[in-house]
Amino acid sequence: MFGSLKPDDKGGFFSGLKVGTDCDGECKPKSWEQIADKNFFAPRAKGKIAKDVKAPGTRTMIVDMDENGVKTTDVVVAWWAEGESNYHTCVAKLDESVKDAAPAFEKACQAVTVEGKD
Repeated sequence: MFGSLKPDDKGGFFSGLKVGTDCDGECKPKSWEQIADKNFFAPRAKGKIAKDVKAPGTRTMIVDMDENGVKTTDVVVAWWAEGESNYHTCVAKLDESVKDAAPAFEKACQAVTVEGKD
């Protein structure tokens, strides 16, 4: 289950916010920390990391990316509970023109809650 939002023209062409729940294949308990790293954090490690905070059941990264000349700031928050059959993510991709909003998007992503089962 994923949801996404795009800003108006003032938010930048490449900006967007995606929130999702994933089970990376079969929905059963897995090592969510490793899966979140593989799917969301490791691919961004090539960028200039401004923040990378790991804690039990969660990880947050803010990273400046340059992909083929397109500069963005990515805010990635993932969270999970051991023994659960999925994990959750909130990813904001911010156009260079609005990159200073990264701390606000970090707070917004950390405030997301998911209830119920898919």
